[in-house]
Amino acid sequence: MAPLAIVTSVPCGAQPTAEGVVVPAFESFYVEPQPGTARSAAEGYVRRAALKVLGEACPAEAAPPPAGCWAVLPFTSGSADFEIVRAGATLEPGAAWEKAYELRGQEGIVYAEPLFGANVEHWALQFVDRTGGGAPQESLGAQLGCEHAAEALQDSEWSLGPKGANAREAWQLLGRRWQEREGRAIEEPALLSGSGVLVGHPDTGYTKHPELWPGRLAAGMGRDFVHDDADATDDLEGGILSVIPGLREPGHGTKTASVIVSAPGRQLQGTEGFVTGIAPGARLLPIRSYRGVVLFNMSSLAKAINYATEQGADVISISLGGPFGSRALHKAIRSATDRGVIVLAAAGNVVPFVVHPARYPEVISVAGSNVGESEWKGSAHGTRVDIGAPGQSVWRAGTEMRDGALFFSNSPGCGTSFAVATAAGVAALWLDYRREDLVPYSGTAWMASLFRGILRTRGHRKPSTWPVRDYGPGIIDARKVLETPIPAPSVSGRPTESAGVVALEGIAVRPAELGCPPALHERVAGVLAGFDAESPSELRRRLVRLLRTTDEGLCQALADVGEEVAFHYALSRRVREAVDGRPVGGPSGSTLETSGPAPRAVLGAQLVSPRLRERLASP
Repeated sequence: MAPLAIVTSVPCGAQPTAEGVVVPAFESFYVEPQPGTARSAAEGYVRRAALKVLGEACPAEAAPPPAGCWAVLPFTSGSADFEIVRAGATLEPGAAWEKAYELRGQEGIVYAEPLFGANVEHWALQFVDRTGGGAPQESLGAQLGCEHAAEALQDSEWSLGPKGANAREAWQLLGRRWQEREGRAIEEPALLSGSGVLVGHPDTGYTKHPELWPGRLAAGMGRDFVHDDADATDDLEGGILSVIPGLREPGHGTKTASVIVSAPGRQLQGTEGFVTGIAPGARLLPIRSYRGVVLFNMSSLAKAINYATEQGADVISISLGGPFGSRALHKAIRSATDRGVIVLAAAGNVVPFVVHPARYPEVISVAGSNVGESEWKGSAHGTRVDIGAPGQSVWRAGTEMRDGALFFSNSPGCGTSFAVATAAGVAALWLDYRREDLVPYSGTAWMASLFRGILRTRGHRKPSTWPVRDYGPGIIDARKVLETPIPAPSVSGRPTESAGVVALEGIAVRPAELGCPPALHERVAGVLAGFDAESPSELRRRLVRLLRTTDEGLCQALADVGEEVAFHYALSRRVREAVDGRPVGGPSGSTLETSGPAPRAVLGAQLVSPRLRERLASP
């Protein structure tokens, strides 16, 4: 199959190379001072580092910082880490990584990395194959696979039923549980289902769609990290031109929010269909972290996750994803799960592998299914997927700007954005139903591990043709999730194995499997999450060869330049295929048809830092 020519007209700051490969736009530097350093002293270290490495730093007392200088700011309120940012700064990736390495070498600094933004759609196009003729929109629309079956068009709530997440039966269980708690019959258990649960929702913000407003949102707690204010209202900038029809998503945050918390039945009059959320009794915390769903911003997402955790979110639903990760993002996720938050993310659309942040082992990765109880062909997939959930022809609330006025609608849509929203709603139902049983695990990382364990062992159904290897063990089943007994804690606090249920971590090669010393585990774990591999030994062999090191020296090499290697591996199809030695999306055991350039040559041809280039060239 001939690869699609990569689009070279890239909006929003991203620049293409001569070969058409999209280069992400530099945003800022993320910096970690020495742990335990007093806040004022840490800021001083970072400011001096910025002055030495970047040549200037804004005056400490300047608020807001003037244009033209590098501002040193707390990464988030209360954070011990910092961000170095300058309005309008443009650094190509290699130069940005080299500056980060220099920052790491300064007094009082233990880590620094560049943060980037990327147009996800243009990045994804390089992984889409086309055959035959036809307009790009037609071919890519077919690739996305957003055809609607008649059954899904006729039943607005199919995704809640036995061919979807089976939420209706879960609501009945919750109704009986609420009756036990309240001592009275509950007439509409769906309205209470998910009560007491706060779902953090980093997305494009919200609109006052009747499916959400009033009463579904904790809007007063919201935050906008695009404009850095407390108003998470979506101004509908997401309606940018898109060559993939299924990714034209103005009002994306409203759509995904409605799948989680919309009230039962018809809230918007004059439409054929309606939206009912999985957990109508839950509250949703809107966080505007993107202008549009196709614009991936590492900094804003990490800040949004930190904010949701600080506000007391029990679940964080991430209907967004992109090519690369970052330590800042991974650290925010680990902080959330360590405090008992269940973090779920969309596996991705179109590309044949799971995207960030769903790749991280702490995150529950969700792929898409359809009304036929089969996998949605537009879903990203791979061994990192934890579970499937409705992602094709899911009814959701829409908002557009027409002639200067808001236009509300309800219609079916496609995307793992809706699959993860569904799974997040099931997590809210579980927390509500099992709240007394889960007390021993409250505020610990066992909460997310236990939920994942239930999903993968007993909380799903497996259709006869379901592709387990790439789409998880089956389709999420809310009734089965709720009915699964909660294991008692052991003396150490870990859940004991009970009735086939065991707490599970996400699938990824672990630093210990490569023989890394404990001191490097935290640094290397995020790097390893970025690579695909059949086994730890296979990944070790490939990385040892790529970085010209030894088995014993591999972990230190990854701590030194691993983040940059993983960045280019994620960004470029050519690098991924050269390092893996097989075509992207090819079956297990497949190899490239011809022996292409050595992986080091392909990686070295990218915009890499002098430090990485020197390692690639070393004997």
